[in-house]
Amino acid sequence: MKKIFTSITAIILFLNIATVGLAAFTDVPSSNPFAEDIEYLDQTGIVSGSKFSPDRKITRQEYAKWILKNTGFLGENYESPSRKRFRDVSKTNSYAPFIYKLRDIGALGNEDESRFRPTRAIDRQTALEWLLEVEGVPVPRVFNEADFHAEDVNVRSPSAPLVNKAIDMGLLAPGKVNMDA
Repeated sequence: MKKIFTSITAIILFLNIATVGLAAFTDVPSSNPFAEDIEYLDQTGIVSGSKFSPDRKITRQEYAKWILKNTGFLGENYESPSRKRFRDVSKTNSYAPFIYKLRDIGALGNEDESRFRPTRAIDRQTALEWLLEVEGVPVPRVFNEADFHAEDVNVRSPSAPLVNKAIDMGLLAPGKVNMDA
């Protein structure tokens, strides 16, 4: 579980780098600091293809598929038990099973129940929230403020407990975590 946390988090939270040739992906050089993580995602079938497009932002629907495929959920023949549908996710959308599974397990939290915004880029906070929820990692809302090591997040901000947990797990490095990127 730690490897997938590290791989997906590294790619989602920190990827905006130069391109040119990892084995499976012609646009990821072996010198890329995330080359091993990207190769892991390819080897495990979480991502595939000949190009990874590391400079492109990852969409909410893509991320939903990535984190759920890591759990073994393939989306095949998934029928949501709820009749509620997002207005912007059609039944023919290949990501629909992953999107609705995220919703059905409660990983989407208090997001808008009528729209998912599937093609919008996933932001760092949402990526961490979904990942930790899918993996069943509790995020304590109360923590020792003296042990908080994010320089650019207010210790009393709503995202502080999430950032604190991510730092504790080694998903984010202490210091400037740049959750707004």
